[in-house]
Amino acid sequence: WGNMSLFSLWQRFWELLSVVWVWINVKFHRLAFTPRILASTKEQSIAIVGDELALGIGDYVVMFENAGISRWMYQLLRSPVSSLRLQWHVLNCGELKSSIQDWTPIIETSSSSAAGVLYQRYLSSEGQVGPARVVILLNSGLKDSPHTSPTSHMTSRQYVDCMRTLILALRRQNKVVAVCTVPYCAEGTRASLWKLWVKDVNRYIVDLVRSLEDCHVVLCRLDESQFIEDIRLFSSDPAHLSSQGYKLAATAILGSISNELKAQEWRVIKSVLSPQYEEDEPSKDD
Repeated sequence: WGNMSLFSLWQRFWELLSVVWVWINVKFHRLAFTPRILASTKEQSIAIVGDELALGIGDYVVMFENAGISRWMYQLLRSPVSSLRLQWHVLNCGELKSSIQDWTPIIETSSSSAAGVLYQRYLSSEGQVGPARVVILLNSGLKDSPHTSPTSHMTSRQYVDCMRTLILALRRQNKVVAVCTVPYCAEGTRASLWKLWVKDVNRYIVDLVRSLEDCHVVLCRLDESQFIEDIRLFSSDPAHLSSQGYKLAATAILGSISNELKAQEWRVIKSVLSPQYEEDEPSKDD
């Protein structure tokens, strides 16, 4: 029993150390590169927002490297086999212990309404990644589920209602929005109540995207059976992905939004070439 207790303590310490390591590297990457990226290529920027899942907890990173979906998507976009032609940048905006309400543009209280603190910081018109063209919503819901957060009483329906408010606000800014279902490890009995809550959330997310009937709101399914039933794709807990899982998720998300990225590339190229086309176009008098 004493050995088991010591092992559990070491495992907790190692998990905490890996979280801190990922957080430090992402913060460095964010401070060093995000302002320069948005100043030069904002039309080809992808922002990934959400909680620890968006941040990349569970991924294996080296010093000063990005983490999670951001890291793998950046590599895929620069792969020789990529069908995209312009230089795209991926911005990691994940925040530890964040809830969906932190990202919701309008939060109603008994006396007033206000924007969530992370929406103001990142996604508002004056936010850090406000100019980004594409926004990917990726959450585990650990802070929102009443089964994993003692301070939360949010139902799965209320969670998706907040997400709907966020999606509509981003569409008013003319952004492409990719909405990801929540991945979870189907193996084992850990966090079984949270998994049931997540299944309801995923069902409501699918219904939400279909009901919006907006071609610029894209659904990314990360809860398919071949994904959630492979234990190798998850880290030591059922809510966070491993490096292999993040790579597979990045591939799936990129496949879902590739048409939108190509359309944006064409708009950028067309805007650059339009003066030349106007010069070459014959006048009506000729």
